[in-house]
Amino acid sequence: MSDEIDLHAYLGALRRRWWLLLGGMLVALAITFAFGAVQQKHYQATATLIATSPRYQWRFDASILPYIDSRRDYQREFLVIGRSNRIAGMVAEQLEASGALPAAGPDDLLAAVTLRAGDASSIQVLATAGTPQEAAAIANAWTDAFVQVAREVTGVGAELQNYQSELEIATQRMNQAEADLARVRTETGLFINSDASEEQELNNLRHRQVTLVNEQLAQYLTDLEAVRLLETQVSQASSADQLAGLPWELLAGPALTARGVLTPELAQSLLDQPDQLSAALQAEEKALAGTAESLTSESDGLQADLAAEWQSYAAAQRELNLARETYNTLWRKVNEATIQDRIDPSQLTVVSEATPPTSPVQTRRMAQLAVAAVVGLIIGALLALWLGLRETPERRREQQAIAG
Repeated sequence: MSDEIDLHAYLGALRRRWWLLLGGMLVALAITFAFGAVQQKHYQATATLIATSPRYQWRFDASILPYIDSRRDYQREFLVIGRSNRIAGMVAEQLEASGALPAAGPDDLLAAVTLRAGDASSIQVLATAGTPQEAAAIANAWTDAFVQVAREVTGVGAELQNYQSELEIATQRMNQAEADLARVRTETGLFINSDASEEQELNNLRHRQVTLVNEQLAQYLTDLEAVRLLETQVSQASSADQLAGLPWELLAGPALTARGVLTPELAQSLLDQPDQLSAALQAEEKALAGTAESLTSESDGLQADLAAEWQSYAAAQRELNLARETYNTLWRKVNEATIQDRIDPSQLTVVSEATPPTSPVQTRRMAQLAVAAVVGLIIGALLALWLGLRETPERRREQQAIAG
């Protein structure tokens, strides 16, 4: 019952002070109307861009297939890029340099510019300012900076710089590999004058040494076999006539001739002394065998050195081939990226520039007045209730009796 009485009291307070409700509503409407009348007009200019995926599938090596992720939302990525502080700073510098808006700071420009995603991957740059010319200048400056930064972030410019740096490193590596190969050629004589395979050992000192030693070894081994053959036949001969019929011309071999110890004439002079002839042949065999063994060891050592030189040359040539392959790959990529930078510089393209608007931004005046009326009505009601609660019970009963 007490609640019902209090509710009637509240309603009665509102009825008795209805003029407060009306007054609050009128005052709120007057304030809103006056504020709208004195408020500075704002103009909004719009520039439109379109965000697209890469239009070309570039490749710098036939063995590497290019890949473009068609599921990427380039529009959303560009919306993030377009609200950066860097763009705001670039626009502030540009407007200050041109004199279009010298007092505008990056924070002011960020507050004045809005990016909006449109249809078909389009992006709208909306700039609000006090004059139509300032709004258009801000929108166009922001669009230019937006395209420039987007090109650096998503375009081929940054990639081109990276590949150019890598190409410089590859060039240094290739030059070093060429110098190393030239040093090996000078040290070994391999391919020192030509890359032709038929001249691969023409100037190699080690190869000439091996050839000379092997030729000498072959001569000693041939003469050694001749001495051993004669030695066997002498041991089997039973008369001077048989000894005279032996092929003593075998003792005229180059190794025996160079030694000059046992000649065909000397051997034939000892035909009547078989024991001395056998002793001379044995001594010559021993000398030839010792020299042949020494030449064999020398040949093995020279061939081992020659194999090491060839291994050194092959390693230097292989390193040069790898360096050239890397250099050629990067060189093709740099050329391709240079062409791409001219043909397809950015995935963000300006569709239309901003022009000075002809009319200011229209505010929702009726909506503002309606809200102001409601707010004034609520304030008047609260004031009427507060005054009603401050009345004494006797005064409240008198007011109710008069109203009844």
